[in-house]
Amino acid sequence: MVGVMKAIILSTLLIALPCASRAAQTEDYIAHEWGTFTSVQSADGTLIPWNPGIATDLPTFVYNRSRPGDGLKATAYGFGSKLGVFALHRMETPVIYFYSDRERTVNVKVNFPQGTVTEWYPRAQAFGPVNFEDKSYLDWGAVQIAAPTHQSKLPLESAKNHYYAARETDANLVRVANGKREEWEKFLFYRGLGQFPTPLRVLPTEDGKVTLQNVGEGDLKHLFILRVRDGKGTITYHPHLPAQRNNQVTLEQSKASMPLANLVKEMNRRMAESLTKEGLFPKEAESMVKTWHDSWFEETGLRVLYVIPGAATDKLLPLRLEPQPKQIARVFVGRTEVIEADVEWDLLQQIVRYTDTDIRVRNAAVEKTRNLGLGRFANAAVSKLLGPAPSPQFRAKAHELLNAMNESAPAKVTLVR
Repeated sequence: MVGVMKAIILSTLLIALPCASRAAQTEDYIAHEWGTFTSVQSADGTLIPWNPGIATDLPTFVYNRSRPGDGLKATAYGFGSKLGVFALHRMETPVIYFYSDRERTVNVKVNFPQGTVTEWYPRAQAFGPVNFEDKSYLDWGAVQIAAPTHQSKLPLESAKNHYYAARETDANLVRVANGKREEWEKFLFYRGLGQFPTPLRVLPTEDGKVTLQNVGEGDLKHLFILRVRDGKGTITYHPHLPAQRNNQVTLEQSKASMPLANLVKEMNRRMAESLTKEGLFPKEAESMVKTWHDSWFEETGLRVLYVIPGAATDKLLPLRLEPQPKQIARVFVGRTEVIEADVEWDLLQQIVRYTDTDIRVRNAAVEKTRNLGLGRFANAAVSKLLGPAPSPQFRAKAHELLNAMNESAPAKVTLVR
């Protein structure tokens, strides 16, 4: 009997050891990733579904679900076309960098259980599914990390594009080969639409205070509360908000407002410092800020930027790297855009005015709506005003106003990530 037990134990160990070896297998390379989750809230903290899939000026070589590349079947974005999709979050421009002292091959796959991957580059080996009801994923398969000295021509289009700012790092080039075609880049790029609750609720009050509520499971760090209006802005910083805790902060008053150029300069520095503290290399942090500074720091409105806990990122976006790196850093920024109560009220007034029979009154309503500075979040504000069961007439006029605002807006090329 003892001999039988020894044999069972020995055979179990022989089976388990290779599995443990595989699970712990790492190689001498580093992987770093940054990205952003953007959500919209009303002044009462309600998370608002919004349509983040409006026109984009991503380079044309970037793949998407309707144009996935040779050999891959095009699929829908989830609920009809991308332009008709309303989501709770826009997963904006994650990029994965690799650092290695020699050439090596790594298999890379990312899952998005509560969302849908919508764009990526280089070309993926496989992606799925076709709708939000199933779990989404993106599988690049075997990715070659080039040697540090390797040089190769990267895709580039004549039009300026913020996509290219992410290349300004010391990361190795990566190569993905599909049949006879090979594609080179400085990173792996992807983005998508998410349907999950946000860990942060933001409740502004009329007396210049904001209550920050961390309703998530992990601590939030480096919370920047920005309010931008009329070409000026204020910055309020809160270093740490523990899980399941509330904290009230006093916003910097209007007398402390600084010209927008000064605010952008200060936030570029402070945000890059915060991202570096969380694990990014300085050039990576600077490239992330350069990609996003106009959207984060210049757009009119009230917003909170914060660093999402690493465990939350791993849960939202499980990343598989085989073999595993000796070091990995995943730094994601949460952006909570807040539609303040006075902005909602002003928007409601303009919708009512747009019902006037006088064309001059309607044109004035269009101009005043544009001056609210809601930008791509205007549809979210309208959605909140409409409520769950709007009257058909009110809904029709609200959308007519938005369409008129977009049609008559001054021509401007805007990157929507």
